Amino acid sequence: MILGLTGASGFLGRELIKTASSQNHTVIGFTRKNATTIPGCQETRIFGPNVDLSNVDAVIHLAGETILGLWTKEKKREIRESRVQGTKWLVDAIEKSRITALIAASGVGIYGDRGEEQITETSSPGTSGFLVDVAKEWERAGAAVESFGTRFVPVRVAMVLGAGGGAMQILAPVFRLGLGGKLGTGKQWMPWIHLADVAALFLLAATCDTIRGPLNAAAPEQVRNQQFTSIFAQVAQRPEIFSVPGPLLSLLLRDQSALLLDSQKIRSAVAEQNNYTFKFPSLKSALVDAMRLQKD
Repeated sequence: MILGLTGASGFLGRELIKTASSQNHTVIGFTRKNATTIPGCQETRIFGPNVDLSNVDAVIHLAGETILGLWTKEKKREIRESRVQGTKWLVDAIEKSRITALIAASGVGIYGDRGEEQITETSSPGTSGFLVDVAKEWERAGAAVESFGTRFVPVRVAMVLGAGGGAMQILAPVFRLGLGGKLGTGKQWMPWIHLADVAALFLLAATCDTIRGPLNAAAPEQVRNQQFTSIFAQVAQRPEIFSVPGPLLSLLLRDQSALLLDSQKIRSAVAEQNNYTFKFPSLKSALVDAMRLQKD
């Protein structure tokens, strides 16, 4: 299969290229930068208005402003616009092509704060919050391809653990300094997934014609924040001393505190139904791998 990949030079994009190549797929990378060569891609094209999807079988759309960093008014605008506008460019191009599937990155933030509820792909989105609103708008823009007969799969990604990027860039230094600890009550469910499994699930969605609609990219071991920090501290061989009260996080981070305090007990029912075997099903195995590579 020939895959078009936006965000190909990013943290997940690089892993996806490696995984796709191991499965004998060809990747055409798309970038906003002129004259950029992306390792592992057969070809690099410009990502923007009038994007060229010729000779592409399916598109995996990862491009978008990172949610990491301080959420200023401008940052929030970039998070929203980069996702929605980029998806609209692809939808316009797909209408004129024969793309079989659009597999688009989304996030578990779409579910909002759900307490003890068991969430699967059939669960409704949340009702309020910045991440909820952005994810809804993003997925709504992508779903427009269904009117052309193109299969649409929004992959709702949990916190990604892997060396070289994502959550580990923030978490590893904090725990190595012995500053890790529970956030808020520590009782909130904290979905996570290893980088290798995210890439594999995107490829599963691209190559399996029967998968339509949302796919949760979350590991099978469900942990609360307090369990997460305890296991991380154990793997990092550091104490878990400090904890941060929820009201203080809400005061300091405002909307962004949802990333740390929202409770989401998420199950990937679609992965289970398609007999996907997780490479890193347990949090400890994922962290051991990510921390080992982080040190290299």
